[in-house]
Amino acid sequence: MKQKVLSKEDVYQIILERINNGSFTIGKKLPPCRTLAKEIRSNITTVNRAIQQLANEGIVRSEPRKGSFITKKKFSNLQGKEKFLEEFSSVIRKAQNAGFSEEKISDLFTLSLNNTKHLPKIAFAECNKFDLSRMTKIIENSTGIEVIPILIDDITEDQIKNLDLIATPIFHISEIIEKTGSSENIIGLNFIPKSEVLNKIALLEKSKTVTVIAPTDRGVERMLSLVKQYFPGEIVFIKEFQDKKCFSDNDVVITNRAAALKEEDLKK
Repeated sequence: MKQKVLSKEDVYQIILERINNGSFTIGKKLPPCRTLAKEIRSNITTVNRAIQQLANEGIVRSEPRKGSFITKKKFSNLQGKEKFLEEFSSVIRKAQNAGFSEEKISDLFTLSLNNTKHLPKIAFAECNKFDLSRMTKIIENSTGIEVIPILIDDITEDQIKNLDLIATPIFHISEIIEKTGSSENIIGLNFIPKSEVLNKIALLEKSKTVTVIAPTDRGVERMLSLVKQYFPGEIVFIKEFQDKKCFSDNDVVITNRAAALKEEDLKK
């Protein structure tokens, strides 16, 4: 008996079902096309076309050379209708039990509906273009919320008026407050290195010399503060990288992504 050849729509529904039932969670990366094709017994081309359809519908976000990240779930119209009717009925019953009239419930529903028409504008602010681009994608992929990237130095009063919220790394909050003149509608995000990276720093021998490289004064300050928490030995810093001669005599080099050093630069 021949096995059915899965169409693009078949593969689309299979992946969508896994997203809806939580097998593939929001913010996580989809398995590679080759892996999915093998699991569901399809071919890479069909899987790729199905993922493209999911991307077109905003269910996944595809990034060149990085893969596809799940941004939201999508239920069929029938399933969605039944689910919403059930939730609406539950809310209405609670309102009735609380003594609200039919007219009052209708007014509250209209008010809630009008409030949701305004989608909040959320900005993410960073001090350099490299981290701004990278972290904006991390936030969008992990939350499914679209954010507006903005450099801290480029923040103006006109922009602030059009924003509902500004997100920024915790250590940049004071700079944002200085720019905006207020601490309202500012939220700090805690970006920290992976535990294995911190563990490697903590295991370094005290006799070694560590070089910290970052492209800005604020970056150097942040990196030094971090490394000093885990390494008690000698630490030197470089703000502007010119060539590897400037750290060739040192044992260990620690840099952030914003420094944009190439792997060959770090080879001795």
